[in-house]
Amino acid sequence: MSHPRFLVTGATGRQGGAAARHLLANGASVRALVRDPYSDASRALERQGAELSDGGFEDLDSIGRALRGVYGVFAVQPLMLGKRTRIEVEWGKRLADQARRAGVGHFVYSSVLGAASAHDVPHFASKHEIETHIESIGLPYTILQPAGFMENLLLPIVRKGIVGGKLTLANAIDAPQHLIATDDIGAIASAALLLSRDYLGRRIPLVAEVASTRKQAEILTRILRRHIKPKQLPAIMVRVFLGRDLQRMVRWNDCHSAGLPLSIEEVAAAHPGLLSFEAWCLKHAGLFGSH
Repeated sequence: MSHPRFLVTGATGRQGGAAARHLLANGASVRALVRDPYSDASRALERQGAELSDGGFEDLDSIGRALRGVYGVFAVQPLMLGKRTRIEVEWGKRLADQARRAGVGHFVYSSVLGAASAHDVPHFASKHEIETHIESIGLPYTILQPAGFMENLLLPIVRKGIVGGKLTLANAIDAPQHLIATDDIGAIASAALLLSRDYLGRRIPLVAEVASTRKQAEILTRILRRHIKPKQLPAIMVRVFLGRDLQRMVRWNDCHSAGLPLSIEEVAAAHPGLLSFEAWCLKHAGLFGSH
């Protein structure tokens, strides 16, 4: 069975790359908007069967070319902090507007869990502004609201700590953290585009597990068969190394995220392959020096 063509933005990143892979694996025709068609990541996409369309969000002509003949779009913008969140909003709105003009039948936007609640976290508020714009212009949409990425544990400084016996995160040790694997975001984005009728007009919180730093350390201890101690990065170091915006995000998560409405069961029913944190750790255990 042949499928319409889909445009994937951010296709060389974690979310966009996962969405492209899952669409291609399901036999879909994928066009990937990439800044550098000669990069290793772009070439890898091309080898998997994606059509490359070079350009960026700031270029109306390249967006127009990328949208030509496309039925559905998976849209994700780069993370921007501070005053640069205005650029993210501009790019997100511009892509949505152009998609509307091009007659796109389904626009799947990747936002963030809690976007509508965390008004003092700039890179959450920016995504909520884009969400609202997408809905206001009459574009057929699905809005995915992913939790924090399990892959953050693969960041070099975090992974090095785990190898050395410590899980050091910015959050309070016992504060709940909402987590999902980026491959699962891609799988759900692919399903939303391929099964449009089941997803149109929905905002879907994407959470696979809620686990504090302490619980994550306990799971890692069990899987790696050596003690992993949970630690909180001191507030001054959060501010110095992560910056004000991410410090605000951490504070908001510690104080307010427990009250977010979500249903892990609903996400798991829609995507039976949803990885728990333990399953994700088992999959990546070799990267943490497992015995």
